[in-house]
Amino acid sequence: MRTFLNTGKVAMMSLLAALAVTGVGISQVHAQEEPAPPTEPAPAPAISDAQILSIVGAVNKMEITLGNIAEGKASGAVVKEYAETMVKEHTKVSDKVTSIMTALNLQPAEHPAVTATQERTQVATEDLAKLEGVDFDKAYINNQVQVQTDILSILDKTLIPAADNADVKNLLTELRESADAHLKAAQAIQASWE
Repeated sequence: MRTFLNTGKVAMMSLLAALAVTGVGISQVHAQEEPAPPTEPAPAPAISDAQILSIVGAVNKMEITLGNIAEGKASGAVVKEYAETMVKEHTKVSDKVTSIMTALNLQPAEHPAVTATQERTQVATEDLAKLEGVDFDKAYINNQVQVQTDILSILDKTLIPAADNADVKNLLTELRESADAHLKAAQAIQASWE
């Protein structure tokens, strides 16, 4: 169980690092001999709506994949119910992403955060496959708390501010509400084990 949690954190840190490396939402700081007078921060390099939707798509695939695993392996009814909700809601979001991309004539776009999310999905899938019973339930829910926390951070700091199209921004705002609800539900499950 500890391996799964640690690799999940490492993978999310990779996702955050991928966003940082590309300059998304991060201002660059240059060392100077003398402090410079306060200035406006340089704008971060733009992230396109196609990249934003591709990141959302990768996160949805991760949530659906892990939710499907949990539906089959979870030992607790509340964990199975949570997983079913995740699969159902993220499938709907995937459909919305496809619809928006089609309406805007966008193609999936590469971004380091997409690759990091795909890698995280693979690691989490392998780690969950090794667990059974309550150990599985706890690992899945603990991971969900971390994932939802990170999703909220990425939405607030990077994706929502960068969205240009109103439909994309509206989708991200809806996702933020869902991620907050998912976080609270996962935290409630965690609290029930204490």
